[in-house]
This record gives sequence, structure tokens and C-alpha cells, in this order.
Amino acid sequence: MNHANRLAEKTKFMRARTFHVTTQFLRHDHLAQLFPEFLFRSQCIVRAIVPLMEEAIRVARQHPEDPVSTPLIDYLLQHIEEERDHDEWCIRDLGALGMTRAEVFARMPPPNVAAMVGAQYYWVRHHHPISILGYLASIELYPPSVQQIEEMIRATGLPRPAFESMLVHARIDQDHKTELIQHLNAMPLTEEHHAVLELSSFHTFRYLALILEDVLKLAPTTEPDTEREPTPVQG
Repeated sequence: MNHANRLAEKTKFMRARTFHVTTQFLRHDHLAQLFPEFLFRSQCIVRAIVPLMEEAIRVARQHPEDPVSTPLIDYLLQHIEEERDHDEWCIRDLGALGMTRAEVFARMPPPNVAAMVGAQYYWVRHHHPISILGYLASIELYPPSVQQIEEMIRATGLPRPAFESMLVHARIDQDHKTELIQHLNAMPLTEEHHAVLELSSFHTFRYLALILEDVLKLAPTTEPDTEREPTPVQG
């Protein structure tokens, strides 16, 4: 079993939970009302990706004796250029929904977003920078399809420009997925590296599910019919 398949096998339980919550979100009756909040939280995640990879490179360069440092640095340098300014794409999408850049950055990122991303900073700095690959594998190896996004556009009736970054990622992430798998499989990973990757990926899937659950909790609820006569108590 190669490294990528082993990681997928080890995290399939938590990945299934994340996929289940994602399906609930995509099929929700109030998807149009929930989508702006989903997009805001996505922007909070995306804005941290390049700085997080830059930090992993900085730490890896301090350990040239580690056999995974050089291939990790090479991959991250390439991927940074592929991900640069993607947070600005999300800003433009939010603008199509009427949210200004100032409004986006005035809001504090939600706790579960901070917990998901913040764990990576801790593990990268204080344990091993290979953790970043478990994180990237969780958020990039399973992108939504163009068909799913087109269905979201039809279901919500929201402006198509609000989905532009998602549509672009649905196309380019297929190439990014292949690149990540190839780099991961080519690395001289030890059992210790695998343990870090698995925990990092498991943690990321867990918090992706929690972030989506937080969004679902914001759905409007049906108000009780106050005009109806109360049902008499029997007894």
C-alpha cells in the first residue's frame, strides 16, 4: 500500500463523517441562506493556507538532516504559487453577495476554524512540519465536482459570480490532487511520519465536519403557529 492509500485508509471513518455533514449542507432546504456563511468560513480557512505553508518551509529548512525536509520544501514551494491569492478569489465571491472586504476582515474567524488551522501551526513549529501534508490531503484530495456546484447555483438562485472560486477549484484541484499524491508517495516516510500525517488528517476532517455543523445550526427555524387553539389536556 502506498503512502497516500495508507493515509486514506486510516482516516476513512472520520472522512465519512465529514462527507455526511457535507451532504446535509448541500441538500439543506435553506442552502441559499447558509451559503454566505459557508463562504465566509471558507475564506477564513483559505487566507491561512499560504502563510501556513511558508511556516512549514521555514521549520523544515532548520532540519536539513531530515530526509523528508527537501522533498517537503520542494512541494510546498510549488504549491504556494498554485494557491497564492486564492483568498482574494473568495473575497470577490463574497462581494457578489454584498459583503465588503472590510466587513469580511472585521469579523473574527470562528473558533472551530481557528482550532483546525491553529493546530497545524502548533504541530509544524513544535513537532514536525510533515503535519502540513496531512492537512492539505484532507482539504484538497476530495474537492466538490463542477456538477455539484452547478446544482448549488440552481438550488440557491444566488448570483453565479458568488461560486466562481469554487468552480475554479473544482477544475484545478484535480491536478493538485495528482501532484500531492505523487509527492506524498515519493517521500521516504517512516512510521513516525505516518503517525503525524494520520493524526493531522484525522483532526482536519473532524474540524471540517464541526465547521459545517456550525453553519447548519444557523439555518432559520419554523416558527410555531401561535394562532392555533391549544390542544386540551386529557385527564
